[in-house]
Amino acid sequence: MAKSAADKAKGTEHPDYHFIKAIVANIQIRGVYYKAEGMAAAVEATASRLDLTQGAWLEVHPSEIAYDYWTAKRALEVFQDRPAFGFNFDPSHFVWQDLDPAAFLLDFADRVYHVHCKESVKQLDGRNGRLSSHLPWGDPRRGWDFVTAGHGDVPWERVFRVLNHIGYDGPTSVEWEDAGMDRLVGGPEALAFVRQLGTIAPPDAAFDAAFSRSR
Repeated sequence: MAKSAADKAKGTEHPDYHFIKAIVANIQIRGVYYKAEGMAAAVEATASRLDLTQGAWLEVHPSEIAYDYWTAKRALEVFQDRPAFGFNFDPSHFVWQDLDPAAFLLDFADRVYHVHCKESVKQLDGRNGRLSSHLPWGDPRRGWDFVTAGHGDVPWERVFRVLNHIGYDGPTSVEWEDAGMDRLVGGPEALAFVRQLGTIAPPDAAFDAAFSRSR
C-alpha cells in the first residue's frame, strides 16, 4: 500500500531527520548509496545492511555530514552504536580544523576500521584564511593544503603510538595528494615514511625489566 504524503512527511518532523538523511545519502556500503525519506526508514534501510556486512566506514571529512569530533559522535548515536558502523580515520582533515587526531583515536578506538596516512599543512599567516579563499591546491595563499606525508602538521609519531595503544590491527594505507610535488617522487617518499612509522611498536617486556634481573 502506498503511503500518503502526510505519512511520508511524519519522518521529517523528527529532530534527527536531516542529520540521518544526509548520512544515508553519503555513506557508501559495498558500492551502493542508500537513501531514505525519514529517520525510521533511513535507519532501517541502512542498519539492516550494516548488520549484514563486515563493516561500513565513513570518513570524517568536511564534505560529509560527520566532519569533526562532535558530528562523528552524533553519527554513532544515530546509528545506535551498531558495531558494523565505524570510521575511516584520515588525520589530514583534522589538522586544519585544529582537532587533535590522537584524541579522536582514543575516544573512538573501537570504531576505527581503516587508517589513511594522508598529510596536510596549515599556512595561516594572518593573510591566508582557513577556508582557502577559493584558491587552487598548491597555491601558497591557501590557509592549508595537502602535502606528502611527513611534510605537514599531522603528529604522526603520536598517532602511531596511540594506534598501538588502542590495539588497532586493521589496514593502513597511504593516500597521497600534493600539488607541489611530482607523484613519482612524493608517492614513494610517503610510502617509505609510513613504513618507518610502522616499525614503532611496544616492546615485549617493560623497558626497565632488564634492570630487575639478577646476574
